[in-house]
Amino acid sequence: MSATADELANSSSPPKTAGAMLAAARQAQDLDVAEISNRLCLSTWQIEALESDQYERLAGPTFIRGIIRSYAKTLQIDPGSALDAYGRTVPAAGHVAIDVPSQNIRFQPGAAREWNPAVRTGLILLALAVAIGGAWIWYTMPVGVIGKPPAPIAAKPAEPTPKVPPPAAPVANPPTAASASTAGPPPPMLADTPSIAAEPARAAAPQVDSAPSKPVTTPAVPSGQPALRFSFRDEAWVEVRDGTGRIVFSQLNATGDEELVTGKPPFSLVVGNAAHVDLTYNDKPVDLLPHVRVRVARLTLK
Repeated sequence: MSATADELANSSSPPKTAGAMLAAARQAQDLDVAEISNRLCLSTWQIEALESDQYERLAGPTFIRGIIRSYAKTLQIDPGSALDAYGRTVPAAGHVAIDVPSQNIRFQPGAAREWNPAVRTGLILLALAVAIGGAWIWYTMPVGVIGKPPAPIAAKPAEPTPKVPPPAAPVANPPTAASASTAGPPPPMLADTPSIAAEPARAAAPQVDSAPSKPVTTPAVPSGQPALRFSFRDEAWVEVRDGTGRIVFSQLNATGDEELVTGKPPFSLVVGNAAHVDLTYNDKPVDLLPHVRVRVARLTLK
């Protein structure tokens, strides 16, 4: 259960590389790659690359040595044999040669403050071009243009709403011709007077509510089909195998995701970060906490 790297090195067919040593120690303790990746907070592909000695897929020698030490510490074994094996595989890892020329370099006081003659000449020419261009614009501009405020844009008057005159009230006693002649001309009718009463009418118009959003529907499960529903309150990795031993679901899930998995039972589950995962099997909640060991739950649902 607790085979060390030294014991693996002294066996009849010891692993030759650091990755093989760590993989053999993990398998001896009945641990899988998902559990190691959760303990080290690394991706499963990084653990697989280390165990298969594909060092070019990883960041560099310093990072690889750190992973080897952390991996061995997690398995409670001595990392010395694995580090020595890695050193034999990559003997020059972590050693960078710095070639310093042996030429005599003279430093003159004040040389850092001197400008390159080409740069200084370019800046002078640029300043002359800007000055000449500004003078040309000022010379060719018409007199009175400088400082003259822009003319205000006249606002287009709104078209008045025609006012419909109210119907004339019936006259009980029509005026005679004499009274009509002495009464004088009728007062002029106010024409093109905008109607103020139209504004409250427009303001009182009922507002039509926007169409209600379409409710979100969850995928329906076929009748009689066993189903697993996962709800993730934090990032977690899940692997599900069906009754035939085939992996039907395996991925890293983000916070807030919900996944539906169907297949042929019994289901073998490995759930990382299980304390933040809610699971139902055939619409019945499943408590993962009794099956958790080092943040990873391993269980079988029939």
